[in-house]
Amino acid sequence: MDIREINSTELLESNDPIDRLLSILCRTQDTDGTIKQIIAGAYPMSSNEQDSYLRKLLILSRLRGLADKTEKEVKNMPVLIDVTNDKLYLEGKLEGILEGKLEGKLEGKYEGLLEGIEGMLDIKYGANGLALMVFVKEMTSIEKMARFKELIRRSKTVDELKEFLKNNVG
Repeated sequence: MDIREINSTELLESNDPIDRLLSILCRTQDTDGTIKQIIAGAYPMSSNEQDSYLRKLLILSRLRGLADKTEKEVKNMPVLIDVTNDKLYLEGKLEGILEGKLEGKLEGKYEGLLEGIEGMLDIKYGANGLALMVFVKEMTSIEKMARFKELIRRSKTVDELKEFLKNNVG
C-alpha cells in the first residue's frame, strides 16, 4: 500500500506522535491545515521532545516537497515553555526563597535591635535617651546599630550617644 493513498485525517487523530508525523506523507485536502495540526501535536511535549518531533517533521516534509511550508509554520509557531519544570526557573525560585528568608532574618534582627536599644535608652537615660530613638530608627546598618547598643552600655552621658548618632546617621 502507498502511504500517499491513506487519508491524513486517520493518522492526525492518533494519540501516537509518530502517526501524526507520518500524516505529512498522506493524502490531504488541506496541506496547510495538516501541517498546523501536526505542529500542534508538539505542544504537550517537553522542550527536548518538541525539538526532536519538529526535526522529524521537517525531514519527512522534504519527502513530499513541503519543506518550505513546514519550515515557515514551525518558525511561526508560538514558543510555549512550561517554566515550572525549567532548571533556571527552579534555581531562581530557590534563590528567591533563600533571599526572602535572609531578608526576614535581617528584618527580625533589625526590629530586635531597635527594641533592645529603646529599652536600654529608657532604663539608662529615661526620656532624654528615648528622644534619641528618632535618630536610631534612621540607621539602616545592623552593624552600626549593634555598635550603638554596645556604646549605650559603656556610655556615661547622652552626649556620647548623640555624637555617635551625628557621625553615623544620615
